[in-house]
Amino acid sequence: MSARNVGWFMAGVLAVISASCGGGGSSADPAPTPPPLRAFSNVVVAGNSLSTLPTDAGYVPGSNAWGPGGWGMAASAPEKDYVHLLAAKLQVPFIAMNLAENERNPDAPLPAFTVGAGTVVILQLGDNGLPAKYAELVARAKAGSKLVCVSTWGLSQALRDRDAVMRPLCESGGGRWVDITDLIVSPENVGVLGHPGDTGMARIADRINAALKE
Repeated sequence: MSARNVGWFMAGVLAVISASCGGGGSSADPAPTPPPLRAFSNVVVAGNSLSTLPTDAGYVPGSNAWGPGGWGMAASAPEKDYVHLLAAKLQVPFIAMNLAENERNPDAPLPAFTVGAGTVVILQLGDNGLPAKYAELVARAKAGSKLVCVSTWGLSQALRDRDAVMRPLCESGGGRWVDITDLIVSPENVGVLGHPGDTGMARIADRINAALKE
């Protein structure tokens, strides 16, 4: 066999080997794996100052624990409150509403908000009083994907009594109850004015996230 024929023969052999191994970008190449779909579309939070302060709440001089409003007290920065941390874990947008007035005034109207099929609803209420419209909030949440109800933050009997009212309302509406009362016992979880600091906020976010996976 001449040198030229040997060269052609070897080229043919290499082409066959390449094709059988999927070389050359053939249609046999596996398709790239698509990114996983998000389990939820958004988060809606109805809470009090632990979830978000009104934007006109003002600043406590020297506290270095909360700013002019818009995030949960007493996180040191917006991205360190439990709402921001949870939304980051879920990779979804969120809205957080301060319903402290509804805790104090049974006649206070509820704000308008939309709950879609992929919405996670979080109720974090009861610290300033028993919210008279709690059952209505639970009913609104039924249009969503998941409902998580967070206990009050504290150890007083008054708070336990409110939890005893809210928990069955939550669970009868298909919600998951998340107890955070034990966190306040550890000083590392507590910030200014007895509210959860950065560590406490992170642990609250972790507990809610765990409940969403159940």
